[in-house]
Amino acid sequence: MIVQPTDEHGAPVPVAIHDSELNKDMDARRLGIEVGAYTYEPIRLQRQSSNGLLLVGKETAGTVATEFAPPVLDGRNSSW
Repeated sequence: MIVQPTDEHGAPVPVAIHDSELNKDMDARRLGIEVGAYTYEPIRLQRQSSNGLLLVGKETAGTVATEFAPPVLDGRNSSW
């Protein structure tokens, strides 16, 4: 699943990630998050029917962990 982090006003922002394919830390404005098929399919169908962006996670000020609404796996990548 490709995601684009944004601030509270909807502007894209870079986030620190560990790219699991390149095995290096970096900042990314758009990144891939690994999800299982059981998570991907409902999101794909919802995205297809709405043709809009979906909020799938949020980060609370003062924290470093993102809370995702759908279950996600640990892998992140910055190129595909």
